[in-house]
Amino acid sequence: MQDAAQLGRALAAYPDDMEAALTAFGQDLFARAVAVEADDGMYSLMIDGQAPHSTLALMTHAGAVR
Repeated sequence: MQDAAQLGRALAAYPDDMEAALTAFGQDLFARAVAVEADDGMYSLMIDGQAPHSTLALMTHAGAVR
């Protein structure tokens, strides 16, 4: 849904230039993809071999070094 909303905003910003709208949309999409990739550690933790225990440990700080 976020992609659709951003595409709509890009189309509204460039109503007479579809190429410019798609370029602007693509740049936003790429920026979000980079941000998600940078946070990949969290996703890996959620689906690692110890899941769901590793996720629970993170949430309860059970895995924290004291």
